[in-house]
Amino acid sequence: MKQLFTTLGRRAAAHPLRTVLVILQLAVLLSLAAALTRPVQSAAFTGAEMTGLRDQLPVTTDDRGGIRLQDGCDETFAGLAEAEAADENSVGVGVFSSPWFSLWEGRYEFSIDYAAANARSGVTVGTLRANVTMTQSAGYDLTLDGDGTVSGHFWVQGRRSDLALQVYADTPDLTVYAVRVQEDWGWRVVRLVTALLLFAALDLLVWALSPDSRLLPDPRRRAVLFGLAALTVLVCYPTFSDFAGHGPDTYFHYNRIWSIAQGLRSGQFPVRIYPDFLNGYGYASPIFYGEALLYFPALLVLAGFPLYQAFNALLFVTGALTVAIGWISFSRMLRSRTAAFTATALYATAAYRLTDCYWRHGIGEAIAIAFLPMIAWGFWALYADDASPREHDRAWLPLMLGFTGLIQSHTVSTEIMALTSVALVLLCLPRALRRRNLLILLKGAGLTVLLNLWFLVPFLQYLRDPYRGTALENHDLNAVRTSVGFLFRLWDDDLSTSALRIGGALVLAAALYLLCKAVFRRWPRRADQIGIPAALLGAAGVYLVCWMDWNSLYEILGTPIAKILCNIQFPFRYLMPVSLCFALLGGCAVLCLQHCTTRQLAAGAASILVVLGCLLAWMDCGMYAHGYIGRNRTAEGRDIQSGKDNSMLEYLPVGFDEDWTDDTSFHTVGGAVITDAQRGDLCCTVTAENPSDADASVELPLIYYPGYRLTANDGGTVSVAKTAGGKVAAVLSPGYSGTFTVRFVEPRLWRLCEVISLLTAVALLFGRRLRRLLPARRT
Repeated sequence: MKQLFTTLGRRAAAHPLRTVLVILQLAVLLSLAAALTRPVQSAAFTGAEMTGLRDQLPVTTDDRGGIRLQDGCDETFAGLAEAEAADENSVGVGVFSSPWFSLWEGRYEFSIDYAAANARSGVTVGTLRANVTMTQSAGYDLTLDGDGTVSGHFWVQGRRSDLALQVYADTPDLTVYAVRVQEDWGWRVVRLVTALLLFAALDLLVWALSPDSRLLPDPRRRAVLFGLAALTVLVCYPTFSDFAGHGPDTYFHYNRIWSIAQGLRSGQFPVRIYPDFLNGYGYASPIFYGEALLYFPALLVLAGFPLYQAFNALLFVTGALTVAIGWISFSRMLRSRTAAFTATALYATAAYRLTDCYWRHGIGEAIAIAFLPMIAWGFWALYADDASPREHDRAWLPLMLGFTGLIQSHTVSTEIMALTSVALVLLCLPRALRRRNLLILLKGAGLTVLLNLWFLVPFLQYLRDPYRGTALENHDLNAVRTSVGFLFRLWDDDLSTSALRIGGALVLAAALYLLCKAVFRRWPRRADQIGIPAALLGAAGVYLVCWMDWNSLYEILGTPIAKILCNIQFPFRYLMPVSLCFALLGGCAVLCLQHCTTRQLAAGAASILVVLGCLLAWMDCGMYAHGYIGRNRTAEGRDIQSGKDNSMLEYLPVGFDEDWTDDTSFHTVGGAVITDAQRGDLCCTVTAENPSDADASVELPLIYYPGYRLTANDGGTVSVAKTAGGKVAAVLSPGYSGTFTVRFVEPRLWRLCEVISLLTAVALLFGRRLRRLLPARRT
C-alpha cells in the first residue's frame, strides 16, 4: 500500500495539471453519487391549502375542496386580463398560489387537477407555473388545456431553490383541486452517468495530448489534435450556453426531435410517422426527410434532458463531425498537415455553415455540410493521378459514406450534391469513362443504395402519391437570388442576412489561390487536380446563387424535369458546395506556397487564413452565445408551437386542411353509429354499427398515409380507405356491428429493406473478419 501511494505521489508530481483535473472530476462525481442517497423530494397541496395571488380577486373553496374566485369577480378579472394581454410575456391573470417550499437541483414532474366551465380540448383555460427564485429553470409553464388532470416536467438548475406553484387563469371560472410535485430520481443517475462519459472523453483527450502519451507519440500529431480540439470548441461554443438560439426553423426541429422520442416511446423503430404531430393526427416527415442523427438528441430527451439541451448536444456533435470529417478528408487529399488544417479551419468556420447551425437552425443542412468533404475525397481518390492504388480501389468507401450522410440528413442537399457530382464527372469525363473507374463508381452507388434501402424504398413509394411538397413548383427562384456584393462581404453583424455570404476567410483563400496560379509557373500537379475542379465548381456555384436565370431554365427543362432539378427552395443553398470548394482552394494555395516558396511563407499564409477564419467565426458565434437572437429554453413538446405554425407541412396529402387537426372527434358518413371510440398513438379503436343497407364509414382523426390497416375486428367486414380530404376512413359493410382497430403498421417490404440495409452494414463493418472465419478453398 505504501508503495502504491508513493507511485501515485510521483505521478501526481510529474503531472500536476492532470492531477488537479482528476481531483476536480472526482469531487464532482462524489457529489453526484452522494446525491443518489438524498431522499426523493415531493410536495402536494389541495385547493384548500392554496391562497389567492391578487387582493382584488378574492377566492373561496367549493364543497370538493377546490379553490376558485368568488362570484362577482368577472368584471374585475376582465379588466386585469386586458391589462395582461398588453404584455407579450404574460401567461394570464395570476389567481392562485401554493405555499412556498424548497427543492434541490433536479428534474421534477408537476401536475394539477382542475376544472373550468365550458372547457374543451384545444381551448387554453390557464397555466400552472413553477415559480423558481434565485436560479435558472426550464419547463416551468404547464398549459391547462380543456379540463381534468395535466402533468409535465420542469428542471431546477442550481442548488437549493425556493418554489411556489402558481396558477394563471384565462377564464374567471377556473377551479383548482390539487397541485403536486414529484422528483424524478432517475435524473440523478442520468447526471452521474453523463458526467462519467464527459470526464472519460476529456481524460482521453488530455492523455492523447500529453508528451508521454503512447497513443500519439509524434508531437506533430499531438499539435494537430490540439488544433482540431480548439477549433471544435471555437465553432461549438454557443452550445455551451444555458439556452439555445431562436431561429426560423427552431421549433420545427424541436418538433422533429420530440416526435422521434415519442415514436420510440410508442414502440416504433425506425420512426416512420410522428405519432403526436398535429394534435395526434400523425405526420410522415421521416419518410421524406432523413433524420438518422436526430435519434441521438431524441434518446437524450427520453433520458430526461430538456429539449434545448438535447438540441445543443446535436449542434455540438454536428460541429465536431464537421471538423473531424474535414480533417480526415482534406489530409488524405492534400497530404500536407498545414494545408489540410487550413482547409479544415476554413470549412468549419464558413459563414454559411455557422448560420445554418445557430441562426437559421437548418440542422438538416448543417449535418449534410459535415459530410461534403468525404464526397470530395472519394472523387479525388477515383480520378487523381497521385492517389495510391489502394486509395483508388477504395474510392467507393468515402463516396458511399458521404452520400449516406446526405441521404440521412437532408433531401435537398442530396439533390444539390448529386447535381454537383454530375458536373464533376463531366469535368473529368475521360477518366470517368475508364472501365475500372466506372466499376468503382457503380460499386459506391450500389452500396449506397443498399445501405439506405430502408429509407429509399418508403420514400419512393410515397412519392407516387400527391403530397404538398411533391406537387409544389418552386418557380420564382429569381426573386430570392443574392447580389454578388452581398455575397462577398467580409462580415456583417446583421444576423438575418449572414446566411447570404461566403465569409471573408473563404474569399481571401480563393483570391490567394488565383494569385498563386497567376504568379507561379511551376505548379504542383496535386494542387491542379484539386484546385481546378474546385475553382470551376465554386465559380459555377456563385453564378447559380447570384446570376442564374432560374425562370428561363424552368421553361427550357419543362415542368416535370424542372420540378426535380430546380426544387431547391433557395439558390443560396449552393453556398454549401461553394464553401467546400473555396476551402479546398485555400488548402491548394498553401500547398502551392510550400512547393514554390519557403515553408515559412506558406505557414504564414496558412496562419493568416486560419486566424481570420477563426476571428470571424468567433465574432459570429459570440452573437449567438450571448443571446442576441434570443434565449430559448424549450423543455418538452408541450412548449413547442403547433406543427401548423412552425412547418410548411410539405408532407401532407394534397387536399388535407391542417385546420382540421383542431378537431379530434370521430365523424360518421352514411348512417354509421359510433357507441365508443378510443384514440392512441397512430391507432383508433371504435365500436360502431351500420344499420343501413349500404356501406357507411367512420372518419378517424388520422392523416392517411400508406401503412394504415385493420389490425382487429370482431364484427363484419371493415376496410381502410382514404377520404377525399386525406383522412383515414373505416368503411363498414351493411349490417356491421362490432369493434375494430385501425393502426399504422410498417409494410413487410419495408421490414425486408431494413434487414437488407442492416446486413449490408454488417458486411461492410465485419466482412473481412467474416471471410477469415470461412474455411479456405482447396486448390
